[in-house]
Amino acid sequence: MVPYFINTKEELENLIQKLEKLQKSQYDLKNNWEQALNEIFTQQEKEYIKTYSKNYKDNTNAVTKLINYLQKARVVNITLAWQPTIKQQLKIAQKIKSLIKEGVINIYYNPDIAGGIVLEYKGKYLDLSLKNKYEAKL
Repeated sequence: MVPYFINTKEELENLIQKLEKLQKSQYDLKNNWEQALNEIFTQQEKEYIKTYSKNYKDNTNAVTKLINYLQKARVVNITLAWQPTIKQQLKIAQKIKSLIKEGVINIYYNPDIAGGIVLEYKGKYLDLSLKNKYEAKL
């Protein structure tokens, strides 16, 4: 499951980059696991990684599997006519997660849609923009 504290594609990519850094680091992940985690990750990230890695005997293998898993996370592309605040992004992400159960959002800003929202998910496209509604009436 994508961690509860990861809401956007950018946050997901950041976590994957940190995991790749851990993978390529000089740390012996068997003997210096705690030190490596403490130097690279936030507390929330460390807890998530530790929980995930409990299912594996080898920490190196756990990190590889986690990277692969996170790279396959579902992404909902959202186009808005305004640039949402962090608080608004969080609310949007929470609503999306309640609908699809797991995934992250990728927000685009396009003032040309005038208002509303455009959603793209798993190859499906839903245009609820004011521009689209206006053009449909012409």
